[in-house]
Amino acid sequence: MKTLSVIMNLVISYGKAPFVAIELIELMDIFLIATVLFIFALGMYELFIDSVNLPEWLIIRNLHDLKVKLSSVIILVMSITF
Repeated sequence: MKTLSVIMNLVISYGKAPFVAIELIELMDIFLIATVLFIFALGMYELFIDSVNLPEWLIIRNLHDLKVKLSSVIILVMSITF
């Protein structure tokens, strides 16, 4: 809903509304938080339940791998929030 709202606001104002850039940054922040939650869920599932057919960069073999992947995305979220 938030994405549709931002896109509609962007289209209606032809990109000239003063707060469209802020709304787009907030939207990117929401997507990054969703990415963190998705990586965490996949990592926990792969560590404790069963292996999943994932790309090599997303395979998590231990808790340290999960921590490294999550910390990099969390740093990105914090920099966007700042």
